[in-house]
Amino acid sequence: MRKMNKKAFTIVELVIVIAVIAVLAAVLIPTFTRLIRKSKINNDTQLIRTLNESLTADKVENKHVTMGDALKAANAYGYDIAKINAKASGNEILWDSVNDAFVYVNDGSVEYLPDSVEDKDKLSANDYRLWKIYSEAVPADNAYSIYVGSQTAANSLENNPVAVGVDCGEYLINDLKYTNAGEKRVNNIYTNGGTLTINAPKDTVSHYGAGTVLNIESIDNASFHEFGSFTKANIAEGRVVVEESGRLPSIEITKEPTAEKPVKIETNADVVVSVASNVSVATLSNVTIKVTKEDAAVVVDEKISAESVEAKGKTAEDLVKITKIASVSEFVEAQDAGKTYLMLTDDIAVSSQFNITKSLTLDGNGHTITGYWRRGSTSNYPTIAINFNQTANMTDVVLKNVSVINTATTGSGRGIETRGCLNSLTLTNVNVEVQKSTGYRQPITIGGNQASVATIKIDNSTITCEAGKGYGIITFNPVDMTINDTTITSWAAIYMKGIDGSAGSRGSKVVATNCAFNCENINSGTSNEFGAIVFEDGAIDFTAKGCTFDVTQHGDQAQSAILFNSYWAEGSLDDVKVSLYDVEINGDIDGQSVAYNASNVLRIYSGTTVKDPSNYVAEGSQTIKQGTLYVIKAVNQD
Repeated sequence: MRKMNKKAFTIVELVIVIAVIAVLAAVLIPTFTRLIRKSKINNDTQLIRTLNESLTADKVENKHVTMGDALKAANAYGYDIAKINAKASGNEILWDSVNDAFVYVNDGSVEYLPDSVEDKDKLSANDYRLWKIYSEAVPADNAYSIYVGSQTAANSLENNPVAVGVDCGEYLINDLKYTNAGEKRVNNIYTNGGTLTINAPKDTVSHYGAGTVLNIESIDNASFHEFGSFTKANIAEGRVVVEESGRLPSIEITKEPTAEKPVKIETNADVVVSVASNVSVATLSNVTIKVTKEDAAVVVDEKISAESVEAKGKTAEDLVKITKIASVSEFVEAQDAGKTYLMLTDDIAVSSQFNITKSLTLDGNGHTITGYWRRGSTSNYPTIAINFNQTANMTDVVLKNVSVINTATTGSGRGIETRGCLNSLTLTNVNVEVQKSTGYRQPITIGGNQASVATIKIDNSTITCEAGKGYGIITFNPVDMTINDTTITSWAAIYMKGIDGSAGSRGSKVVATNCAFNCENINSGTSNEFGAIVFEDGAIDFTAKGCTFDVTQHGDQAQSAILFNSYWAEGSLDDVKVSLYDVEINGDIDGQSVAYNASNVLRIYSGTTVKDPSNYVAEGSQTIKQGTLYVIKAVNQD
């Protein structure tokens, strides 16, 4: 048998093969790379076209002022922030706030898709009207205005100055600083709370959203425009315009104004303008205040002359002057002198009677009233009492921008207590806490023995019982009460008492909107079954809209969102009507049967619960089980 000789590749042949492969690779790999990149670019451009279709459709009903507005429109089409990024390396998907359009930065060139966007030539490369979603830390030399797309991005902006537009999206930046000493820029800022500081003597800045404190160190005469809201503004120099949708209820002038650097305030809403102690009367000729709303309340510092104020429909005699106080004794002196608008200049420690007996406004100016005084020989310890002596005329009292903290160690600590003769009580941006008393805590007590209905209005406030043991708001008399954007943390958020040495709550009406009721039962024994909203009297109409009920119980200590409390009812518990719209209920809805009296009604019209709400769903609504939640939808809801 003959052997076959197998001839292997020679070195030369191998080199030739490798060379051929290298040549093919050199030709084909760039081709494949270009094809892959072209495919990614095509995906990007198609995404941008679809995003712009969503904006066009949404523009019919909504104006996209911030990038957040544009992203909401895109979200309605099924796109979230994570999906809006370029697949092609080095390219970017941005939003142009001038033309309200998503654009594509392709190899450094800005492309409009479709190409029919009008006036795109108005876009300047230097005015930062292009916005980018930042999911990582924002670089110090970022080339675009910023949409905050992550907590990491939000943290990177905390107390680090920026000179571009910022949209905080869903994130809170506690201390945001906008600083620009260079050429003039026009930028928008959207915040979700926190402090905003502006130092940009040549710029125009518009603010949207909400915040706590606005500090304007300098701004151009073209001005700062407020379309959202801050609780308080401090202005050193420049022009501030509060637009029709805006709210700057409290403004303080913090620096000596000059002819070259005046302070100008224009508003279409109620306004309070105070002056820091370091600012002299002589320099206030360089201050102008213009109020264009005819029925707006205009309150100004005693240092400000009437000549500096132009208020539509008002004369100098119509302007309310601020009286500043720093102690209980100064409060008493000002009240006795007939002053009607009192403003704190410092925190106050209460150890003697703080009794409001006349119609007035107490503006805390961000300060705190702490402590208590003993009410007679009893064990009740109010921090602020209203009409304690019950000999006053019917009063209208406003408390705003203040924290009221009761620190009594024994007895039933009370934060704000009324004792009859009350026409109305208004709380705006007020924090009421009862901290350390051993008895039941009562942050807000509508007490005394008053048969006439008192009007109670509470806005943007917090009401807290330490450890949740107590009654956030307790009423011994009839009220017409509205509560908006307020959080109550207590055993019972609202406790409508029956006749108990008082007139009882019969005839009351309560409307709560966008409130959170955090109510935990930490007590023992079945006789301590309770609820977030408790009725112990009849003929009461209660409505909640957009509210959250977070109720928690321990063992057999039942806790309900709504309680018709027949156990402790001192009067006839009848004709109670409860209507709930768009609510979230975490826990039991009603621990005791509403059949206690057939005239009582509890109806949920829309919202979600974790417990089956079948017994309480209103006619015309339907219940749908979705996972662990029951969703209640009105028939006419999508």
